[in-house]
Amino acid sequence: MQPGVSVADPPLLGRQTPRILWAPPAPTSAADEAIELAADCGLILDPWQQLSLHHALGERPDGKWSAFEVGLCVPRQNGKSAIIEARILAGLLLFGEELITYSAHEFRTAMEIMRRLERLLIASGEKFMPTTSHGQEGFEMGTVKRQGQRVLFQSRTKAAGLGTSGDCIILDEAMWLAPEAIGVLMPTMAARPNPQLWYAGSSVDQEMHPKGHVFSGVRKRGMERSSPRLCYIEWSPDDGDDRADPKVWAKANPAMGLRPGFTVEYVADEFDAMRHTPKMFDVMRLGIGDWPTLADTLLPPIDGETWTGLTDTSPELAGPYPRVIAIDRAPLSKVWSIAGAQRRQDGRAQVEIGFNAKASPTEVIEKLLTIVTEADPAALIIDARSPAAFLKPQLIEAGIEPEMTNLSELAIACEGFLESSLAGQIRHSGQQILTESVAGAVKRDLPGGRFVWEGQPGACITQIMAATLAHYGLLTFGGPVKPAPPPMAAKQEMSLVGAEREFDPLNAPF
Repeated sequence: MQPGVSVADPPLLGRQTPRILWAPPAPTSAADEAIELAADCGLILDPWQQLSLHHALGERPDGKWSAFEVGLCVPRQNGKSAIIEARILAGLLLFGEELITYSAHEFRTAMEIMRRLERLLIASGEKFMPTTSHGQEGFEMGTVKRQGQRVLFQSRTKAAGLGTSGDCIILDEAMWLAPEAIGVLMPTMAARPNPQLWYAGSSVDQEMHPKGHVFSGVRKRGMERSSPRLCYIEWSPDDGDDRADPKVWAKANPAMGLRPGFTVEYVADEFDAMRHTPKMFDVMRLGIGDWPTLADTLLPPIDGETWTGLTDTSPELAGPYPRVIAIDRAPLSKVWSIAGAQRRQDGRAQVEIGFNAKASPTEVIEKLLTIVTEADPAALIIDARSPAAFLKPQLIEAGIEPEMTNLSELAIACEGFLESSLAGQIRHSGQQILTESVAGAVKRDLPGGRFVWEGQPGACITQIMAATLAHYGLLTFGGPVKPAPPPMAAKQEMSLVGAEREFDPLNAPF
């Protein structure tokens, strides 16, 4: 135990008001009903938990939530989960929400919340039935009055969870939240009459949480008070507070002294146990985050000026057809992108998008068959983790054997595309769809210093993924680089084909 902390001291209670609070104005709140319902089911909320619900469930005069987004940041083991459970329970039994989706980084976290909610539903006396489908578990209400209402629980490590919608979506363990998850979820909520999106977690340590810039962005908007429909609530010390002062511990931990075992003595023991790892204590117990600098984390690796400088609308190509093609598909919008890569007379690689549209799998197969028949490419590349990967058996049946990249090969492809772009070894015709995709791509770090592309919130990286795979295929399967012809030969060749023309990849033979 630390000096100055005695079990004989009067109990020190956690502060019930947050250090950071930003909430939209709301003349009314649905929190009182939610708190009463939770209590009736045996869930008694602490004052700070009730306060959080009061602001999160504020209502506008038109009856809609005042906050579309709710961010809740509190150190571990304070009882954040109880707020989530009360919100889900009220959504099912009070607010009439048809679908509530809860996701966590870890599957065991999702299952623990599911078990707790099951106990609350049993205590409520409401009829419900368990459901299991596509990696998601949950409950569906069983009365005529609540027919069709359900709650789903899932882990974000399962790809099936990325496309789920809901009237209320709760993203727990938000420190681990990937940008692509938000990019996929946001459009799905547009059709909901009164949606609400929750981010719940503890402070971000950017070494431990490489994807922490999403939750960091929510926090930054809350601190700036720049989002009119964001409610952000955080318990943490003030800058300059003494991390060894028990009063500071109480400021950051609202449940201290209110819950069995969560005492000043226990936190003092934690402080002593982590004396050689002070950052761990600061992040996990005090909520002092090592928050990433958003301006750096969201900068595209290939900046707009560099990419524009690689534009060539009248390329001198080594042949009439792409040497390698690749395909990718957006997980939500179902847009397919087919890219081609081929050598130029100067030895560089030319990459273009030849097809970019929504289409059925049958239409895409037919398009690929046409390209392969006309162009006879050396390879068709698909990433094994891509939503386009399910085409493999159909392609094989049609007589096309695609090359499927694994995660290691995809990392090599992304690194190669970036390095070649920065070195000026890639050219393109300036297609807007590819330019926008490049601008929306950031790095997702992998172990060992490797990376693959991922999208910023709301961005589509399907086109850059297809172009990256095509470029990788050109380097891997495209054969040796042919030297550029001498200037005189190039001049004679140009005299045979006539004047230069602008290259139109979307009307090219691929």
